[in-house]
Amino acid sequence: MKIFISGSKSISKLPELAKIFIDQFIENNDEILIGDCYGVDVAVQKYLESKGYSVQMLEFIDMEHTPKNILIRAVKTGAAKEKSSKEAEAFTVALGLVPTLKRLL
Repeated sequence: MKIFISGSKSISKLPELAKIFIDQFIENNDEILIGDCYGVDVAVQKYLESKGYSVQMLEFIDMEHTPKNILIRAVKTGAAKEKSSKEAEAFTVALGLVPTLKRLL
């Protein structure tokens, strides 16, 4: 299944429920497409990096046709980025959250 994730510029931290859904998409091997805006889109990118994905931003439509021309591709590499993992952990600590999946593992 293809999943598209995008959201508000004003949201910079992923809610726990969003992380649970993303983890389920990962477990199902769903294809995840992400928006290119600051805010929740960047938070999703960082979360995927913390889960071992390589995240790339690619231009797919010439700028003369549209200003919204960035595609973000996340490919599972198996090696979690330490910095992204620490940032994801900092988000959960700052919000006082304990991710259910982390607790169960």
